[in-house]
Amino acid sequence: MKRIAIIDCAIQTPSLPCFLKLRNTFNRSFSMHAPAHFGMSSIQNDSPDGWIIFGSHSNISDQLAWHQQLSHFIQSQLEKNIPTLGICFGHQLIAHHFGAEISRIDNMYEIHQGKRLTKIINNFHGFKKGQNYSIFTSHKYEVSNLSKHLIHVGESDLCKYDIVSHESLPYLGVQGHPESSEYFIHKEVSKPINPKDLKDIIKGGDYFMEEIFKNFLV
Repeated sequence: MKRIAIIDCAIQTPSLPCFLKLRNTFNRSFSMHAPAHFGMSSIQNDSPDGWIIFGSHSNISDQLAWHQQLSHFIQSQLEKNIPTLGICFGHQLIAHHFGAEISRIDNMYEIHQGKRLTKIINNFHGFKKGQNYSIFTSHKYEVSNLSKHLIHVGESDLCKYDIVSHESLPYLGVQGHPESSEYFIHKEVSKPINPKDLKDIIKGGDYFMEEIFKNFLV
C-alpha cells in the first residue's frame, strides 16, 4: 500500500477532519505533519511515496521561516521524483517557489467561497481536456501569473490558474479544496451553503481526489 504524507499548513486549528476524510475514503496509508506548530524535523525524517500540502490562513507575503524551508524541501523531493499535490496555500507556495506571482484577488474585501466549476484545459496525469470538477473554494490570494516552467492545467470563471503543473517535475497544484470535509466547509464559509451545492462539492472533491490517487499519487 502506498503511503502519503500530509503537510498541514494550518497556523491555528489543525485540519484533522480533512485528514480523517482522506484516510477513511481512500485506500492509502497516511501520516500527518504540522510545520507551523512543530517545525520541519518530522517532515525531513519522513520518506513517503507522495506528499499533499494542505492550505493555510497564513499567506506567502508573511514570509514565515517554515514557508521557505518547506518550499525548498519539496523541491528536493520533486527532484527525487516523489509526486506532490499542493492545495490552496500549498499550491501558491510551490508555484511561488518556481517563480509564479501570487496576488490578492481583485476586490480586497472579497473572499472566493463556495462551489466552483473548474475546467481542465490541458491533459495531465489522467485529467483530460474538457473535464469539469465542482470543487469547494475559500481563498483571498491566488496564482496570478505563471513562470515559464509551470503549465496551465485548469481554470474557472473566477480563477484563471485554478490548476497548474510543472513541465518536468511531478508537481500538481490546485487552488480549490478537493480534500474538504463537511466540517471544514461549514467552518470556512461566511454564508451557509445550500444542501445541493454541499453535496455537489463533496462529490466533486472526492472524484478529483480519486483521479489524483489513481493517476498521480500512485
